[in-house]
Amino acid sequence: MDNSESVCILPMQNERIILHIFDALNPPRLVSLDSFGKREITFGRKPDRDIILFSPLVSRVHGRFIQTGDRWLFQDQNSTNGFVYNGANTDEGLVETDNFIRVDDGVETVPDGVLILFGTPTYSDIWQVIPASAWHDKYGLTNISPYLTAAMEKIGEEYSLVKTIQNTRVQVNREPLTGRLHLHEKDVISVPGCRVVFTKQALYVNFLIEPQ
Repeated sequence: MDNSESVCILPMQNERIILHIFDALNPPRLVSLDSFGKREITFGRKPDRDIILFSPLVSRVHGRFIQTGDRWLFQDQNSTNGFVYNGANTDEGLVETDNFIRVDDGVETVPDGVLILFGTPTYSDIWQVIPASAWHDKYGLTNISPYLTAAMEKIGEEYSLVKTIQNTRVQVNREPLTGRLHLHEKDVISVPGCRVVFTKQALYVNFLIEPQ
């Protein structure tokens, strides 16, 4: 992975649910739900929120995470833009490993939206950063992982993702990649053990921790 840098957050110990937060144009940050020591965790732009977000698309009082037994739920609190979850607008849902929620403009094309990935400590605490200056007009994702059998192509000011080998397990936003797909800001490209967040400024790459 040439022409790359890293965003590193110190690892968190003995915590189960980790949020990987992409907030507007800011680098990703990691937040552990278990580290708050309570069953309800609020988030939004208001300074008294447990998790403060900065995107203008986020309401001052946007939502909360609620623990029920050994599970966590996310829930909207009458925000303006709500959530996109599994490709649909929703008011609440289950926090599931490798899933995510968005706060965006409805078509996921703006850089100042929010992506919150749900992870666990089995993922690395390091996000590799590949700046857009390294892509040129075409960039093969096998440079990142041999299992990412797809290539990004630039047409005008927009980017598409093209599958280069069939019968592989490349997904975009948890849906199988079957041909050519137009990429939106903060789309999640994944194969088992690796996930990539696309923005027009950089690709952010995260791997599962290799078992010892």
